[in-house]
Amino acid sequence: MAVREAQAQCRLLLVDDSAAYRSALGLALSRDASLFIVGEASDGEAALILAERLRPDVVLLDLMMPRLNGIDTARAILRDYGDQTSVVLLSALARLPGSAEHREAVAALPAGVVTLHDKPTLVGPNASVEALIRSIKQAQIERLVQLRAPRLAARVPPQRCSVIAIAASTGGLDALRQLLDALPSTAPPVVVAQHMAPGSQLRFAQQLQSCLRAPVVAVEHTAELQAGTVFVAARHAHMELRANEVAITEAEPNQLAASANRLFLSAARTHGASAWGLVLTGMGQDGARGLLALREAGAWTVAQDDQSSLVYGMPKAAAEAGACCEVLSLREISWRIQHLLASVHRSPR
Repeated sequence: MAVREAQAQCRLLLVDDSAAYRSALGLALSRDASLFIVGEASDGEAALILAERLRPDVVLLDLMMPRLNGIDTARAILRDYGDQTSVVLLSALARLPGSAEHREAVAALPAGVVTLHDKPTLVGPNASVEALIRSIKQAQIERLVQLRAPRLAARVPPQRCSVIAIAASTGGLDALRQLLDALPSTAPPVVVAQHMAPGSQLRFAQQLQSCLRAPVVAVEHTAELQAGTVFVAARHAHMELRANEVAITEAEPNQLAASANRLFLSAARTHGASAWGLVLTGMGQDGARGLLALREAGAWTVAQDDQSSLVYGMPKAAAEAGACCEVLSLREISWRIQHLLASVHRSPR
């Protein structure tokens, strides 16, 4: 057993008030040679004692527990060991509407070191822990990135927002519809770099408008940024942000457009820490370099997770580059944005 632990890449602490569930989950996770269960706890108070002694890489934490619930336990772990330990909260809230109180409490936890994941089914035909294993490994990657790149912005909720820059490719229309439909009219302007074939831009703008209550503007040359408005390119071109407007620059016929990197790099230059950057589903690596520049400028940056992405290419590249404050499901991104918009103040820069 000591040899197995020495070779393990990720040390886990399991916390759940059901001993049977802990045992079944530990057995399922142990089939992956890169994971090692260092301890188990039946409640939050016991988890804190073990966390201090064992210093696990990732704590798998049930949201609903007696004595000390998952949210309060996560706060304590992050306060004391957040520089070396990540938390994956397990709850049916990840797939069910749940209570607004719990969703808001999860959304208020420090960005980037807490992930909310569906509590996996361990018996029957739908039994699978593969998605959870991916989340655990992503949490481990994020922790290592934080340790190795101290120059990056601290993972704390942003205090302001002047613009939301979003990149997407394959599967982008549906992801944008789900993400933007709930935006309030007072939300900061949203600028979208969506990869499209030449000639399909106006149709995309029309399709997006049919899905949203917010006005969608297809930019021909330049457009003034306006609250509660979504901006896309009117033709095969790149989008770049200036202080109070978005500008269009022509793309070559065989060039990928609109470029996510160009949008994010311009947001980092002109809006800095007051910009929010999101990389959604899509093929390739476009956006990783620009999102990293945004994060280094102090911005809040997010990538969509593997499970909710139609194609986990662009968000994976961004996560592996250390460009993300958080890696979240599409639903979690939506919840997080709504919660943050309710608490941040608007900033012109």
